[in-house]
Amino acid sequence: LKSWLQQKGAVFSSFIIFSPPGAGKTFFLERILKGEIEDGPEKGVFYPFDCSSDRLIEEALSGVLAQAFEIKTHRLVLIVDEFHMLSRAQKLELFACLKSQSERSSTLNRRIQCVLIGNRKELEDSELVQMWKNEGAEVEQVEARLPVLHVEMCLKSKLDDYDSHGLAMWYGTIRSLFSDHVLSLRMVNDSLAAIKGSRPRIALAEKVLLKKMPSLGMTTCEQITDSCLHFVESLHLVDDRFDKTKLAASLSSLCME
Repeated sequence: LKSWLQQKGAVFSSFIIFSPPGAGKTFFLERILKGEIEDGPEKGVFYPFDCSSDRLIEEALSGVLAQAFEIKTHRLVLIVDEFHMLSRAQKLELFACLKSQSERSSTLNRRIQCVLIGNRKELEDSELVQMWKNEGAEVEQVEARLPVLHVEMCLKSKLDDYDSHGLAMWYGTIRSLFSDHVLSLRMVNDSLAAIKGSRPRIALAEKVLLKKMPSLGMTTCEQITDSCLHFVESLHLVDDRFDKTKLAASLSSLCME
């Protein structure tokens, strides 16, 4: 992304980042890249826009973004956050708006770069990206996941090894069975509060998993949580070796039930 921001290529260029919520996309842009854009050799304007804004309920996307394009600067870096929340029609409108403004800006010796941030990649996005490329746009994409080890490191900083390992195992299992979107680092505080309580299994199942996936039902949420935490307890009672086969067999039996 840093390399792309330094490029001076096509009139219309975009960089799309897809990853589950809580992976640090917005944090990285606001805490690291913003300073480099505003204070670097080629000073520019860092302009964030949230696609979950209530303004889009009553106003057209192009109208909401108009104030960004009115800023007098030779370089505008537009950050379109929550890109996945836009409808297909709004994504097409965004493309048309960016292309029009970029072509207009080229005559004014101004460069517009757009970074799109989404929590997930929709089926239509590949088609839209190809459409944009056919129109002469330069589009780069990055898809990332939040490693379980990163989650465990975060948990270990707040819990002892035993609790953090059990919670990390639970996190990894839920994310593997369902998707990365079900549990992200945004749920860490709720999970920590649950596991520190007097009934951690019930709290994890009810306050975290059931809250994110109500269609599972409380019984299934409890069974999955019990399988994970019982397995981690057995490791500490027997030895410290991690036997994936035991956990896989336990979860397979649960799924068959």
